[in-house]
Amino acid sequence: SVSEAQQALLSTGLFDRVEVRPKGSGIEVAVVENAIINRVAFEGNSKLSSEDLEKAVDSKKGNPFHPTILSRDVERLKEAYKMAGRTAQISGRAVPVGDRRVDAVFTIQEGDKTGVKSITFVGNKAYSSSRLRGLMSTTEMNFLSFFKSSDIYDKDRLSKDLKDIERFYMSRGYVDFRVVSTDVTFDPVQKGYVIVITLSEGEPYSFGASS
Repeated sequence: SVSEAQQALLSTGLFDRVEVRPKGSGIEVAVVENAIINRVAFEGNSKLSSEDLEKAVDSKKGNPFHPTILSRDVERLKEAYKMAGRTAQISGRAVPVGDRRVDAVFTIQEGDKTGVKSITFVGNKAYSSSRLRGLMSTTEMNFLSFFKSSDIYDKDRLSKDLKDIERFYMSRGYVDFRVVSTDVTFDPVQKGYVIVITLSEGEPYSFGASS
């Protein structure tokens, strides 16, 4: 159908506007092409390199420019900063450079470090929360946060910490031990991550020579 043809052309990302209309015994298609991205540029970034930021966006040199993709890329960049433990105010714009080409420019205002504000354990009875936190390479923010990076939330590092805690329990006879859940949330009031780890310790087993 005419409407399907119009949507098919728009979905290619090559056109800003598509009009499909009957003309005589056939149809006429009028299109306005999207501009081509001349380059992708980042302004104001120092904590994350432009090379790393470029990997996070879908806007690429030589691709058609589309405002929807630009808006989506702004959110991708904010997420990249969040994963790096920082806040950032980011905006994107297209700068015409002639010959239907534009520069996709992202302006970044980097904010403060947003690390792990608290690590809480639920369900632990045999060992204190402070003992379990001591087994982790992920740490909470404190007065030394300016000098360290272990308090930045890292999904892979936290996963390794949970395995270390599991090995700790297993080596002490808690063969039924398991991590029930790990809840990681960003608290906008505290401007940092809150981690809640729920455990099921089970009963300890002792092993000895049979009589």
